[in-house]
Amino acid sequence: MRNRIRYGWILLLLGALFSRPMVGICQSNPEEERDTGREFSADYIVLFADRFDKSRLKIFASVVYDDMQFLKTDEEFKAEYRITFTVLDDDGEYISSERVDRMVVVQDYYVTNSREEYDWVEMEFDLAAGEYQVILEFMDKDSRETKRKEKTITIPNLEENSLILTGPILLDSIVMNQAGELELQPGISGDIFDGKKGVWVYFEALSREYPVDLQVSYHLIDSKGKERISGDYSRHIENPVLRDKFQLDIDEFTFDDYQLVLVVSFGDNVVRRSKKFRIHWPELPPTIRDLDKAVEQLTYIASEREISRLEENYLGRKLEMFLKFWAQWGKDEAESFKLMEEYYRRIWEAEQSFNEGGWRSDRGHVYIIHGAPSEIDRHPYDMYSKAYEIWYYYEDSKRFVFVDEGGFGNFRLQSPLWQN
Repeated sequence: MRNRIRYGWILLLLGALFSRPMVGICQSNPEEERDTGREFSADYIVLFADRFDKSRLKIFASVVYDDMQFLKTDEEFKAEYRITFTVLDDDGEYISSERVDRMVVVQDYYVTNSREEYDWVEMEFDLAAGEYQVILEFMDKDSRETKRKEKTITIPNLEENSLILTGPILLDSIVMNQAGELELQPGISGDIFDGKKGVWVYFEALSREYPVDLQVSYHLIDSKGKERISGDYSRHIENPVLRDKFQLDIDEFTFDDYQLVLVVSFGDNVVRRSKKFRIHWPELPPTIRDLDKAVEQLTYIASEREISRLEENYLGRKLEMFLKFWAQWGKDEAESFKLMEEYYRRIWEAEQSFNEGGWRSDRGHVYIIHGAPSEIDRHPYDMYSKAYEIWYYYEDSKRFVFVDEGGFGNFRLQSPLWQN
């Protein structure tokens, strides 16, 4: 019986993923809570010129191939998108705007589903000291879906500080072009990196006193507050600006949230800046932050034996077995990833929406298996009755009733899933 139910749930997940449009489940307006735009990431750094009046703001925007809409043309697959960069001052007044149109062409269909391959755009603005609002808008030209990001950025006053530090920015690679200048190449995301290779750190420091020896130190802290990497060195500068880089050796780090703390000093002048980022493996969707917990959360679709086998394996083998578990449900790697991504997205949304237990709650259970309902009939304050909700799934002819028996927001399902 359990196996039949399990297979049925996977079919439900497949059907919902490729047919029913999803709506949000949060207690506020569902349409406003649900983000349907395609994803892109952005990061920035303030770069110094060899003068003290203006700075350059360099912005990076990157889009993974899997988040683009590719169309087949002859023997190729083509995607087109647009990114608009707009800068406003602290009063919301327009300063400048630039638009970039991009086309990506690949030969292999499977590459279009890659989350490791990406395209990126950079833009620069010369700005005086002050606070600015930077708006980035992404539009997929085929689907017309859009995504918007806003960042508040401060350009430091170069005249009032003896020592200024900008960055650090984390990069997949740093290369030297033919003119002998550094080219900064962002990663798939400004704050998510593959823990199976190193990460480059770039920063700039401006000193009003020169020549001088600058002391540089860095500390990588994990989510538990433990220092994982540290280092220090000295740099002698003959000019006002130090442009420097170093590599963090994070090979085979466990995926986790980290913070890089960078300190630059000379004499009594000390400046520090930090950068939060996440080490993640590209084989997994970004909503999975803990593999052990992700295995535990398979309880709705995996047997106890399957979960026990996954729990017994060491980390490297556990990832391999975890991916093998998901591979059985899709016709290819791309579909398996989509199913895994959808499943853990629902778990994440259940954690955000249901205070009585998140993904473990009855409402979370139904939401994870069936997705967002077509309609929710809420009765929180009816006289002479306990608070209750009715979830309707019109396409599947299903209805679920949840009752808050104790009056503390702990909604319990009134009938087993398989009887409805």
